[in-house]
Amino acid sequence: GFYFCAVMLIIAFYISLKIFRSPFGLKLRAIKSNQTRMKYTGFNTRPYLLSSFVISGMYAGLAGSLMAVTDPLAGAERMQWTASGEVVLMTILGGAGTLVGPLLGATIIKYFENIFSALNLGELHKIFASLPDTLENIVVAIINPFVGEGWHLMLGTLFMIIVIFLPGGIMEGLTRVVKFIKGIFGFGKKQAVANVEVTRKGEAK
Repeated sequence: GFYFCAVMLIIAFYISLKIFRSPFGLKLRAIKSNQTRMKYTGFNTRPYLLSSFVISGMYAGLAGSLMAVTDPLAGAERMQWTASGEVVLMTILGGAGTLVGPLLGATIIKYFENIFSALNLGELHKIFASLPDTLENIVVAIINPFVGEGWHLMLGTLFMIIVIFLPGGIMEGLTRVVKFIKGIFGFGKKQAVANVEVTRKGEAK
């Protein structure tokens, strides 16, 4: 079941990438940026909005069928609003408007759920056993509310930090890091110099 889901994930991601890079995807991004402006230019946005809704429903149906493959039990909690809210949280955390962002956000949330929800008071004392007793008790007392049954508090704190400092999600943070590294090694300056040289050659001709 796991490998089948992994294959379907790759296929679905490839299809999303093709849609994203197509003229249809470009128009969807333009509508997302400013739908009112698109309407004022005489562009009919309704068919594209309907198409995007249908495609989203298709992916949601695929995800539900794959969940049935890995988890045949469908409890009442599947119908709670938190199930949809978790998907929105994954998207915002990773970066809305990107393809890799929601995938990254889903990975982080599920990782936190599996790791931090399994921790308890005894596990925390084992982890920080190398610290002095007083410091160990202080650290455990601070971290304990954020793990175990309170792991959602850890997730909420992370979500607040991302929204405040990285409105574009984790993908925005990664973009900033890449730009910073390029600035350190002078990649941007080299590109600017190359552009100037090309311009001069064009003017000389």
